[in-house]
Formats: sequence, C-alpha cells, structure tokens
Amino acid sequence: MTLQSKIHEYLIGVLGLPSTIDVDTPLIKNGHLDSFNIMELAMFLQDSFSLDLSAGDFAADCVDNNFGSVTRIVSYLQKHGVAGF
Repeated sequence: MTLQSKIHEYLIGVLGLPSTIDVDTPLIKNGHLDSFNIMELAMFLQDSFSLDLSAGDFAADCVDNNFGSVTRIVSYLQKHGVAGF
C-alpha cells in the first residue's frame, strides 16, 4: 500500500470524506476537512508514522500547505522522513 492510498483510505473510511476525492482535491478549501478532522488526521499520522508534530505545522498559514490535499499530506510526510511503502 502506498502512502497516497493509506491516506486516501483513512480520509474516506474513517473521516467519511466522499469517495470521489482524488489526490489533488482541495480538502480544506472545499470544506472536506474542518479543524476537528485535521486534528483527527494529525493523530492518525502521528500514530501511524511515529511523527512528532509541532504546533507550527498547524499555523493558519501552514495548515493548507501541509494538509490541503492527499498530495500535500504525502509531501509533508516525506519531508518528515516517512518513506513510501
């Protein structure tokens, strides 16, 4: 399973996002993720990939860049040393 597919599966299966989202769907701008969902996603990422997340990752000017789409989430993980499967 790739990083993309693991994230996609979580977003649809656990957070209940529509199955029509793709890797570049704007998750925050299109209203798919709210602040509660972002924190749930953060806990999932932290638990699944042993990440140490910082408050700066969730600053208003950073959150969309880090978590705004599946592609951006994968990029965020890769920047923090998470390799693909």
